[in-house]
Amino acid sequence: MDTVINLARSPWSREALDQTWQPTGWPLPEGGSLAKHILDDEEWPIVPAGEWNVGVITNGKSTRVRGFSVGFALFYEPDDIWDPDPDPDLSEFPQHVPSDIWRIDRTADRARFQGVWEDGHRTVARRLGAPTVIDDGWDDESEWQHAVWRLGARLLIVAQGDDITTYSLYDEASLQVIDYPDDRPIPTGWDLHGLLLGSNLE
Repeated sequence: MDTVINLARSPWSREALDQTWQPTGWPLPEGGSLAKHILDDEEWPIVPAGEWNVGVITNGKSTRVRGFSVGFALFYEPDDIWDPDPDPDLSEFPQHVPSDIWRIDRTADRARFQGVWEDGHRTVARRLGAPTVIDDGWDDESEWQHAVWRLGARLLIVAQGDDITTYSLYDEASLQVIDYPDDRPIPTGWDLHGLLLGSNLE
């Protein structure tokens, strides 16, 4: 958590990016430069970082860094109304786990996933105080929540949403930090969801 908070308070320009990354203690991607890795991978770069995978949110083809995302839980719901049969990819779940410290609980339900998100929310709140926004303003079928803190021109978010790396096969709980003008109201509902996916970024 402290690492992501420090990222929120550091410069993300291409010239400063590698220097910003160094204090995280996370390894640099192959080739030794995060800035070059992002330039070479235009679609949602993922950086293996020891115990975690760090997603880098960029502003389209400009590859300007607009945020970072660190997932801390994944959830698969086999009785989804759009996917009523258990997905055979579930048997491959261990290949998506970033490290050996992750635990797999095949009996966990959505309430357990929600509890893990709430643990993340409380952990950040102990450090930063109450969130600026708690958002559950989705449609009646959505069960996602977000807790959002404003840190100047950045938002720090304990989020729930699609796991991009598995093309939304799983729901993901993540800690994200995103560029966002400090004079604009914090988005909610699907506007916030779009921001987490890299949309609505100027």
